[in-house]
Amino acid sequence: MRALVLGFVVMACQSSSHPTIHEPHVLAAGATDRYPVALRSGESAAIVVTQQGVDVVVETFAPDGARLATIDSPNGREGDEPAEIVATRAGAYHVVVRALEAKASGNYTLAITVRDAAQTRAVLAERERDRREAAAWLRARSGPITLHDDATIDGAGLARFDALWSAARIVGLGEATHGSRQFGDTRLALTLRAIQQHGVRVVGLEASAARMRLVDAWTRDGAGDLAAMIGRQWINRRAFTALATAVRAWNVAHPGDAVTIVGLDDQDSAPAREVVSRAVRSLDTATATRADAVLARIAASDAQAMVFGPSDVTPDDWRFLVALVARLPPDAQPSARTLAQGAEMNCGAPGAHSRDWLMATNLLAVAGERRALYWAHNAHVAHPPDKRGERATSGGVFAERTTYAALALSFRDGGFVAQLPNDRQDRLQTFSVRTADPDSIDGVLATMGRAIVTWRGDRAAPPAWLTAPRPMHWIGALYSNQPIPDQWNRPTRLLDEYDGVVVLDHVDAEPSDEIGIDRAP
Repeated sequence: MRALVLGFVVMACQSSSHPTIHEPHVLAAGATDRYPVALRSGESAAIVVTQQGVDVVVETFAPDGARLATIDSPNGREGDEPAEIVATRAGAYHVVVRALEAKASGNYTLAITVRDAAQTRAVLAERERDRREAAAWLRARSGPITLHDDATIDGAGLARFDALWSAARIVGLGEATHGSRQFGDTRLALTLRAIQQHGVRVVGLEASAARMRLVDAWTRDGAGDLAAMIGRQWINRRAFTALATAVRAWNVAHPGDAVTIVGLDDQDSAPAREVVSRAVRSLDTATATRADAVLARIAASDAQAMVFGPSDVTPDDWRFLVALVARLPPDAQPSARTLAQGAEMNCGAPGAHSRDWLMATNLLAVAGERRALYWAHNAHVAHPPDKRGERATSGGVFAERTTYAALALSFRDGGFVAQLPNDRQDRLQTFSVRTADPDSIDGVLATMGRAIVTWRGDRAAPPAWLTAPRPMHWIGALYSNQPIPDQWNRPTRLLDEYDGVVVLDHVDAEPSDEIGIDRAP
């Protein structure tokens, strides 16, 4: 191997596989540093950019200028950004380093190790062996499933889902995107199975607590307009409607054994604000006047919630709402509690709990000793072992307090809907992702088709490939192809963060007429 150490484009030929790290290179604000790497066909280059005080983006380009990859790991302004080029033809490839934020500056080091064709073949062959071992280990713990167009599932893989309930009181059902149709269909089918066969009587949703109180009442009495209750939130709108309709049918047939739907998120709180605004009129004028001002700030914060915008809610607002709960009539107290929690997670006060913590404790409070399902993004249902206490995900809180199993949803390729960041009209757009990289978790899982894979309680040692962080699809409510085209992956320790995964091949973006919100052109 020959190691190229680039600070001022210095090259040194060595036989060592460990490149020497040059002194930090200064990245000026607004600068883009470009480094040529001459490769013969079949050769490869291992690239490591070590950030020192600046969050950088690393891009690689082919000799014809085509972008090969864009890398920005979620490690902030410190740590390594690894990349790789495998040359399919001879020529001058390029590595580009720039700051994620145009005005940022700082230091970094860049080390490039060039492998000849034989070394490259050996490295790629070893990786392929490792992936095959990982796939075989997972396949031995899987069962196939078929997802039908009517949102039903059958297949031997359902036994893997059933087995999770032997040691869990709460199961988290994740999703890799908020806007893919098959994820909603899969969770609905598994939820109905859990209700019918495993005694689940509470379904907790990453959704408005205020709106889902109305929906839960509708599943019992059928009064009112379900679409208006769910509101115009686009995330899982179709799936929530189907879930409520199915739970309504169950509750009508089983009036003494009802299923409860509970929203766990204290955002999108308009129905709660209306209840509290009316209730405070029975109190003194000063309290009602102050409540009006607090509710106005919460409404403004709600309008920014979907785009993670700023909030003017203050710690005093939070404390005011906490004290207000006990002063209101009992029928208004749940709404006031929702607003207090919304203020808590938005006010930035010391000791305030996170959104994940609040969602988890809300579900635990409603479920009591009953079995429950938790619908949320993969990021929330996961229980990474290095996140505990206030840093815990919702799944981490469940894992600390009860018997819990997390089931991620994975996909090979397809489409999704997401909201455009910094768009004044908050419009949606349909995106698609290419086939998962073979060296990613989704790429390895895709080799087994549609399946349910579980490993909870399995004592067999996994292959080394499965014990390290690997890229896995992770797409939130906000998405844009700029400035990071390849931002749809996050490093994931699959076996540590989840107890199983539902593997889907292709997924489709939710259809426009089901979401009911304008998309961007």
